[in-house]
Amino acid sequence: MTKVVNVIDITTQEGNNALHNAARYGHKLLVQEIIKECPSLTFKMNHKGETQMHVTTRFGRRDIIEFFIKEMKDYKGIHIGKMRDKFGNTPSHGIARNANFKVMAVLAANDTESLCRINDRGISKVVNVIDITTQEGNNALHNAARYGHKLLVQEIIKECPSLTFKMNHKGETQMHVTTRFGRRDIIEFFIKEMKDYKGIHIGKMRDKFGNTPSHGIARNANFKVMAVLAANDTESLCRINDRGIS
Repeated sequence: MTKVVNVIDITTQEGNNALHNAARYGHKLLVQEIIKECPSLTFKMNHKGETQMHVTTRFGRRDIIEFFIKEMKDYKGIHIGKMRDKFGNTPSHGIARNANFKVMAVLAANDTESLCRINDRGISKVVNVIDITTQEGNNALHNAARYGHKLLVQEIIKECPSLTFKMNHKGETQMHVTTRFGRRDIIEFFIKEMKDYKGIHIGKMRDKFGNTPSHGIARNANFKVMAVLAANDTESLCRINDRGIS
């Protein structure tokens, strides 16, 4: 154990210590060992003012992020998800810049408050990530819905409800994606919270092939999801696409 204790005081030219580097490269066991010996190291910053949590979120180490959040939250009254670097960024700004939706979902599930924090340039993480799209044209809400991250879906919609109607390159809204992947709880949320928002019915919106969200349910024979739609939006079940398929 002396080897771990000795290495704690060593830093790189950038000011990164052993815990910064173990977190960056995803060595969870080493992270746990170092923290067990010296938990206060979690709050040590490098020359940019970055904690280990900043580095971990920037490099998308989900298992280590979960460990930091669950084990170190509010340690001695210091919340690692709220700590800022020299530019005013909290760890979740790094998630947003890298469009790491799965990592953002981890933070949303454990620490929704941190998602709304703003840096010194007035940029919020959630607002910042809204403008990022994948090669397929999917935005943050498409991906959060696809992977079933309900808390993140709610947080994004709270910040920007109109994003619900943004389409990807296939003309698919978030509702198309959600029904295609059978995310029942998110479908119910979309239907109940967003129905007829500003006169636009998300269950009636069509992609480039004329498909409404319920066509995706039918193609996948997802009867439980269809039951959700039937209970809340029977009209959408009868719509026909451009190939004449209901």
